[in-house]
Amino acid sequence: MTHPFSSYRKLFPILENTVQLSSCSQSAMSLPVRQAIDDYLAVWTTRGADWGYWMEQVALARAEFARMIHADADDVAVLGSVSDAASSIASALRFEGGRDGIVTGSLDFPSVCHVWLAQQSRRGAQVRFVQARPGASDTTARLVQAIDASTALVSVSQACFYDGQLVDIAATGAAARAQGALQFVDAYQSAGSLAIDVRAQGVDMLAAGAQKYLLGIPGIAFLYVR
Repeated sequence: MTHPFSSYRKLFPILENTVQLSSCSQSAMSLPVRQAIDDYLAVWTTRGADWGYWMEQVALARAEFARMIHADADDVAVLGSVSDAASSIASALRFEGGRDGIVTGSLDFPSVCHVWLAQQSRRGAQVRFVQARPGASDTTARLVQAIDASTALVSVSQACFYDGQLVDIAATGAAARAQGALQFVDAYQSAGSLAIDVRAQGVDMLAAGAQKYLLGIPGIAFLYVR
């Protein structure tokens, strides 16, 4: 019997002699990714800094990410990391007029949480960590309960880096909108492994990097803004 993934497995040379059980830091190298890296080096070697060609490739990547999350390419920006994306969002917000709260989970990725904490002392934000229990399934409900009229931003990880538990981003987004708040979704651990439809799920902002389950390389991330 032929395994249904056999044709895909052939794209990852490492699987010929190694069992890779972790993609949490860097996914296995695939032949198409290796070819793209070789093409980049070849252009750099033979044509120098062909900025126009490189930007064409960036635009293609942006359009492909937009297609994957059911968004328009014009609503997607290209950045260096999800932390960079979160910082861009934070700098665009005002924490004033009684709406200064940031609601996030205690098991969200630390570098994103530090972006929100940095808004406290300098910009007056009040960060509220919702205690997420490892292995639990009630994080969505806990986040929804924590959102109130003082909330400016709700930050959630669709899939937790720590234990893989999932958050229903449609539910948390609806709860945020009901209180006049925005939602930021960290999809680094979910993009490429879970279906994402930013229109159907009512997502305000979503960021993801390429090196994990998008099977790409470090140093590139995408930010969708509705």
